Amino acid sequence: MQAMVNRTEKARIRLFGKERPYSFNLVKLPTFVKSGDYAGIQLADIVAAAITHAVQRRFKGELDPEGWLSITRPAILGDCIVPESKPPQADSLEGFVGIGILSELVERSVRQDDLFEGMPEYIAGLHHEYPRYLESAKKKLPDSPSVS
Repeated sequence: MQAMVNRTEKARIRLFGKERPYSFNLVKLPTFVKSGDYAGIQLADIVAAAITHAVQRRFKGELDPEGWLSITRPAILGDCIVPESKPPQADSLEGFVGIGILSELVERSVRQDDLFEGMPEYIAGLHHEYPRYLESAKKKLPDSPSVS
């Protein structure tokens, strides 16, 4: 990720028949911040929450009377990642890996570590550990003793 800080050249790549940016220019490495300290982050949180709510309603077959989706449509890229309509399931590979990635990013953010360094290897490790996780999840824990 450090390679993208103060980068002046713009690399592009053709993917799925469409030319896309492959590089970008960062002022500094990204980190998570407290939204209460930054008005711009608070605004982004509000807009993201409103759009997520509208998308979830659309998945349920409801209308979008506030028009959030139509207002934001011009700003959404064709290959945008849309929120899932259901929470991730830890017993699926995608859910296990997604939950692992989110947990790792939160821990790195708290430690103020680089969010991207070593992530491909970390994600490969999650894929490798998934079968072992499934086996351990199948084992039933003993019933808790009742307290009276």
